[in-house]
Amino acid sequence: MLSAFPTATVLRPSVVFAGDDNFLNMFARMMRLVAGLPVPNVMPVFVPEGLLQPVFAGDVALAVAAALGDPARHGGRTYELGGPEVLTMLDLNRRIAAAAGTGTRLLPLPDAVASVFAALPGTPISRDQIALLKAGSVVDDRALTLTDLGITARPLGLYLERWLG
Repeated sequence: MLSAFPTATVLRPSVVFAGDDNFLNMFARMMRLVAGLPVPNVMPVFVPEGLLQPVFAGDVALAVAAALGDPARHGGRTYELGGPEVLTMLDLNRRIAAAAGTGTRLLPLPDAVASVFAALPGTPISRDQIALLKAGSVVDDRALTLTDLGITARPLGLYLERWLG
């Protein structure tokens, strides 16, 4: 990207969360659905060890404003935007289940089982999504970050219970 537009500022966010997002809320909806079924309240977790560094949408917006506000300083640079916590998919689902109050038990699936499941028609996850989760979405230790843009990342815990409880 920078070779084509050398003065551009590139912002690369991890998984973005917000009160009305389609990420946290999708898991909460699935947990509520499972809790309402006449079968055990269990939900599978795909790629349970996959690493994510969720970033608040408001922090991403501040990063955009900072980059636009000082293009001479930030132009030609790439910033990786992530929140202050690195979580596994299992940890993230545990926190969503607790905040949503569904009592959902989580079943970590081995990768081989998840891959077979993802190949079936009509499943809630695709093979491409499995591959993305396996690759993870965390900020590289050597990258420029929100801190370099003068922003203190806000943790998921500030919002989770308020949004999903």
